[in-house]
Amino acid sequence: MRFFILFFIGALGVSFSQTEFNLKDLEKKPTGIVRDYYLWRYISDKKTTLENAKKAYELTQNKNNALQKAMQEKGSDNAEKNPDVKLPEDIYCKQITLESILEELDTFQNSCIAIALKSKIRDLDKIPLQTLKPLQIKIKEAYPVLYEELEILQSKHVSASLFKANAQVFSALFNHLSYEKKLQIFEERIPIKELNRLLDENYPAFNRLIYQVILDPKLDHFKDALAKSNATHSNAQTFFILGINEILRKKTSKALKYFERSEAVVKDDDFSKDRAIFWQYLASKKKKTLESLSQSPALNLYSLYASRKLKTTPSYRIISRIQNLSQEDPPFDTHDPFLWQIFKEKTLSLKDEGAFNAMLKSLYYEKSAPELTYLLSQRNKDKIYYYLSPYEGIIEWQ
Repeated sequence: MRFFILFFIGALGVSFSQTEFNLKDLEKKPTGIVRDYYLWRYISDKKTTLENAKKAYELTQNKNNALQKAMQEKGSDNAEKNPDVKLPEDIYCKQITLESILEELDTFQNSCIAIALKSKIRDLDKIPLQTLKPLQIKIKEAYPVLYEELEILQSKHVSASLFKANAQVFSALFNHLSYEKKLQIFEERIPIKELNRLLDENYPAFNRLIYQVILDPKLDHFKDALAKSNATHSNAQTFFILGINEILRKKTSKALKYFERSEAVVKDDDFSKDRAIFWQYLASKKKKTLESLSQSPALNLYSLYASRKLKTTPSYRIISRIQNLSQEDPPFDTHDPFLWQIFKEKTLSLKDEGAFNAMLKSLYYEKSAPELTYLLSQRNKDKIYYYLSPYEGIIEWQ
């Protein structure tokens, strides 16, 4: 989804992207991914001072890796020129040594100590206990999960301690470990009872972790343990990927149960529901399962397959062309991503259908057909599907 948004911004503002903004301009723009992009460009500009780069960085909504890297490079390039200017906390605290923090412990916020400790978890075995322990104790109350992570890594049997933790601590530590450390830890015995407990906590980060493990080219010992477990309380995505794990181990009947559980817990997500039913069909080969899938109101590969296989008429509606679009230039500037962001958010927030359609009038032009289609598809999600034929009048589609 994030890729689609970035692509859409690019499509909107090919010429607009050459526009340069100063800090005052950017302060007035609406927050969001568009402004973050231009703030990143502003920070990356060699002409931007370190002080102004810091101000721009604080304006960003999502301080992702690209923005952090740009800010860090700005600090490195200006280190000699501005030795007294401190970088933003999330960058500065990753760079400072634990020994330096310990020397002036009372002057550091818990948040900074926590950032520093998290950034050095991968090399924890190289940190002397006399340095680590005072810092760990300092953040215990404010950051209990991080405290538990550090306790586990200092235990004699890391793997056993990890599986005794709750799903929140487990997933946090998993995401902080190096890949090599994960391979080492998960080659040891995995207690199935504890794994079942963790699975049934249905904790979002742990669910994502399970998806990651099953798709990993290695971590086979962990995958084998998952095949021995039996998750009964989870979300649709996790039940589905656990079913795939069973399929890969040729355990079709158990996979079928997971796919049924995946369908049962789906809420307002036709794609996930249809995917679960499709894999139920692959596992069972029952025609009635395929018939159920063919009646889906949603358009996706799974429902499309069912309709084609059974030679039935699908229940969804597809629009490939919007009639009566003007050939003139639209009054709305489709190349300004900031204007588009404001227009899009305002239009989609309208509850009244008449007001919504009135807003769309400025988009009923050939040149703004993509924007019009996007808003219509968002409004009619899971009811009407818009797939405009490209190169209309140039290529004849069959």
